[in-house]
Amino acid sequence: SGKEGDKHKLKNSKLKELINNELTHFPGVIEAVNKVMEALDSDGDAECNFREFVAFVVMVTAACHEFFEHE
Repeated sequence: SGKEGDKHKLKNSKLKELINNELTHFPGVIEAVNKVMEALDSDGDAECNFREFVAFVVMVTAACHEFFEHE
């Protein structure tokens, strides 16, 4: 994200692209990611700052953990 805009933030569209590429084996992940990102975008700038990113990673990790517990 440093190539365009604030080098300390990640555009939500880039984060969605990353998740879509890396977590394709989880059904419905994009819809869930959209909801989580909307909830975590505390400043409403459609970018993910470090705190928002850390919260996002924690939520995704917890969701994946629950998924694997039930398998």
